[in-house]
Amino acid sequence: DFTISGASGNVLGSDVNYLFNGVVETKPYYLLVTSQGTSLTISADYTIDAATSTGLEATEISISFALQSKSIDPNVQRYYVILDVPYPSVNPDIKVMKYSDGYRFIIKTDVEKFVTVTDETGKAYKLFTKRLPSSDKPQCVFVAERGKRYNIKDDETSKLFGPFSASTDQTKEEEIVDLTKL
Repeated sequence: DFTISGASGNVLGSDVNYLFNGVVETKPYYLLVTSQGTSLTISADYTIDAATSTGLEATEISISFALQSKSIDPNVQRYYVILDVPYPSVNPDIKVMKYSDGYRFIIKTDVEKFVTVTDETGKAYKLFTKRLPSSDKPQCVFVAERGKRYNIKDDETSKLFGPFSASTDQTKEEEIVDLTKL
């Protein structure tokens, strides 16, 4: 459940067909039809049903992101809204990042598995790659901050890849990091 207060009746074009770590079939977005403002009030509840095997019952995991007010630049039209859960952590946060400050790493693996992305400060994020009908390999999407460097670890083999730099070139929005070719 994802809400933006005061705008629920004005959210258009939302195609919320995505998984916890940003794997997408189509690029989801929210078009907010509202007057210009300098803040955004936002909260989220995210529930995941997961099992380690097809023979086991799924476990429900729920993460709540408290109601927060975020300052935004009224002259900027596009933002990433990131449900930020560093690993390990007990403090989930909602980040609102200017679209121009974000850079997507599309991480591909040989089979569905966990990967850990770590930034240059040591902050780590655990993601799961998922095979989609439209993709050749299991993948996940990590939204990085432009100009920062990241390492990616295959949790199954403990192999470390990187560092990868999030491009500062504004004409580039994303980069495919195919771990099977490195």
